Amino acid sequence: MVRVKKRDGEIEEYVDSKIVTSVRRAGASDKEAARVAKAVSRKVAHKRVVTSDALSDMVAASLLKVNKSAAGNYIKFRDVKLLLYRWKESADRGLDFLFPRVPIERYK
Repeated sequence: MVRVKKRDGEIEEYVDSKIVTSVRRAGASDKEAARVAKAVSRKVAHKRVVTSDALSDMVAASLLKVNKSAAGNYIKFRDVKLLLYRWKESADRGLDFLFPRVPIERYK
């Protein structure tokens, strides 16, 4: 069973239907999305854990072979999503630095 390690450290089971959905949303046809999901599933089948970033790269590379326009859309969306994640992550760290978390017991 293949597991996916997400950016936040959470680990979940690999589900190829998520790839089909994201590739379809990028503009690929049902047939193209199924082909990409099958190709990626073959690549990760021998792994125990794959990072979401590595999985995303595999999807983009496979999609580029079957539909360049959809691949461009997929990559743009992925990059914006990553940028927002990193911005939120740095903003969270910045606020923690400015306002350190103090245990509630300290105020009792």
